[in-house]
Amino acid sequence: GITSKTAIGAWGPLLPEGTPTYNHEREMFQPGHTLDNNLSISGGNEWTTYYLSLGRTDSKSTLIGNSSYLRNSVNLKASQRINEDIKVTGSIHYVDTDAGKLRKGSSVSGLLTGSWRTPPDFDNSVYLDPVTGLHRSYRYQNPTALKVTRGYDNPYFIAYKQIFDSKVSRTFGNIRIDYDPLDWLNLSYTLGNDYSSDERKNVIPPSSSYRPNGQIITERLINRETDGNLLITAKRSFDFADTKATLMLGQNMNESKYNYFGTTGEDMAVYDFHQLDNASSNLADEYQSIVRRESYFGQLTFDMFNQLYLTAGLRNDGSSTFGKSKKRHWYPKFSAAWEFSKQDIFANYSDWFNFGKLHFAYGEAGQEPEVYSTITAFTSSSTAYSDGWAATLTSNAYGYVGFYTSPTKGQTNILPQRSKEFETGINLAFLNERLGLDFTYYNSKTTDVIYSLPIAPSTGSTSQVQNAGTIQNKGIEVGLNLQPINIPDFKWDINLLYASNTNKVLELPGAQYISLAGSAIGSSVVMEGQPFGIFYGSDYLRFGRNVVYNGVDIDKKYSGWQSGDLYIDATGYPVKDPQLRIIGDPNPDWTGSIRTSFTLFDNLQISALFDFFKGGDVSNGTVGALMYFGTAKETENRGQKTVFAGYGPGAGKEVVLDQSYYQGIGSSFNGPASLAIEDGSYVKLREIAVAYTLRSELIKSWTSISTIDIRLSARNLYTWTKYKGIDPETNLAGTANGRGFNYFNNPQTRSIILSLRFNY
Repeated sequence: GITSKTAIGAWGPLLPEGTPTYNHEREMFQPGHTLDNNLSISGGNEWTTYYLSLGRTDSKSTLIGNSSYLRNSVNLKASQRINEDIKVTGSIHYVDTDAGKLRKGSSVSGLLTGSWRTPPDFDNSVYLDPVTGLHRSYRYQNPTALKVTRGYDNPYFIAYKQIFDSKVSRTFGNIRIDYDPLDWLNLSYTLGNDYSSDERKNVIPPSSSYRPNGQIITERLINRETDGNLLITAKRSFDFADTKATLMLGQNMNESKYNYFGTTGEDMAVYDFHQLDNASSNLADEYQSIVRRESYFGQLTFDMFNQLYLTAGLRNDGSSTFGKSKKRHWYPKFSAAWEFSKQDIFANYSDWFNFGKLHFAYGEAGQEPEVYSTITAFTSSSTAYSDGWAATLTSNAYGYVGFYTSPTKGQTNILPQRSKEFETGINLAFLNERLGLDFTYYNSKTTDVIYSLPIAPSTGSTSQVQNAGTIQNKGIEVGLNLQPINIPDFKWDINLLYASNTNKVLELPGAQYISLAGSAIGSSVVMEGQPFGIFYGSDYLRFGRNVVYNGVDIDKKYSGWQSGDLYIDATGYPVKDPQLRIIGDPNPDWTGSIRTSFTLFDNLQISALFDFFKGGDVSNGTVGALMYFGTAKETENRGQKTVFAGYGPGAGKEVVLDQSYYQGIGSSFNGPASLAIEDGSYVKLREIAVAYTLRSELIKSWTSISTIDIRLSARNLYTWTKYKGIDPETNLAGTANGRGFNYFNNPQTRSIILSLRFNY
């Protein structure tokens, strides 16, 4: 429909025939390319070795505007043997990265948020008014004022005028000394250092809906990590059971320092002047943290009968992030493997049975809490608290800067988040290793899970980090390797992988649920008795849930319904359930992959990789928002009449699918979050590749090039899925615990890669 001042989005009158329209779905995208160059030189002898590499990656984004990536790197590794007993090894790496980024996802200044919500008759490419030069959007088409919100920013304005730059310089390396005082004893010490500086500049120009007055943020994030590792290794052989024993004892010392310096400037005076002195007010912020860790560990390994392998280890970790009485913790491990195919009984079957091994392992590992979780900190601020009605409470008085207590209370008795895992399996190979089978079963339980939980405000705080939960993961992994054809000059390989994991939150004391991530539509939560990260949100009111609605027990009042049927109110439309419900599970039933490859003449290989993901829901909040704004294809039936199946006072009543429906109960934007839940199953053609190795004595004699490796590949070519969004693999929360949220996310790229490698 035509966009107008009286209509939100594309809900105006129908477009007259012949009206120009614009493809907002694709206008932010362009063909991208990446040029990756690497040069490496290596050499040496039995006393000295060296390796030098230079790299440069220059990427043009698939998004228009200020999106770019440039990376330069230098790596140097060398070793020198001082004498027969002492060897020194060192490495140093330098990486410089310059990236320009665009705001994505759930934001009024998000790239696709502004693009895809635009009615089809509005031309976004004219993002500056030809007369005033001001930022224009479909909600503010003829701007006359600068520092006024545009509702949703024009995506071209976001792409070309907003700045999110990051310049990272990182230097890391180590030096190691190995000393062999005896033929069975080795002493080594490794000292490493990692330093990185990330300089960021974010500019939100005036008229941006996120900050209409304009905002400039400059930041510098500095990370320093120093690591020292002492290792003593002793190896001895014994006649008993043809035993070879290895004992390792070690110590690790680690220190991590983090410094943050930031300044936020508000209310920019001049449009395109990106300096802090262009802001009417500047607020500086500084933060630093130091974490020190100390570990001692030992491991004993036995190789017996050349087929039985036993390993036992013990580790003691200490960290400054724990309270004084809980700083050190023990973690054991044990494993056993038996290569039973080496038994004499299998010698007569070697023509069809080649390898068999049983393995078992148990181990424990811990995760420390965030730094300073044990203390109740103080914070300085000019506006400590305001409810919007009474006078603001401030920590500053009489010209002096004051502090107020952090709302997060320290927890001195915090324990590590401890994971205990048991694993067992078998590895088999048959028919001269042309058939292989690997099977693994695992059962992992994580106890004392670290969460921030709400506490009574009467304590003076609102939350506290606590050990509050137990989570179990168990499942199987199966691998099948086949070689149907293996003849001279031709080989065909097939590799199949299957994995199934079941997780469950066994305990969550102190909370009904804990939110992990969310969008404008629904949340991903941890809830006792449920899989980790389930979707929790609103749903339609349905029968069979013992709900009292407007004082009426609907299950008792109406008959003939089946559990899950909709309740239809007197208007003829379904209504929201007053209670939040579990509406989906992003965890897959199983995952898998198939890789097949053909090798011809030992120098040509053709391969393909398919990935499988079965089950697992995705919250497609994007389509719900687009339905609200009238730009979704699902709203093409606007004005049509329908009858909702269900029971209630309005059952059987004919209703209209109009603007009020899609902006109310008919979309997940204002209606039930459950409408956004879709099946995220897919089959993806992940990669097709052709690789060729050129060997030519003629070329070698002319150029000293021994071989040339040529590889052409294509990634993410096609996805078979019923999911309606951009990609079922997308996630608004990134790498966070919450998964499966799509809210105007950027899609994955489809790429074609050509690589050349010259070997001298």
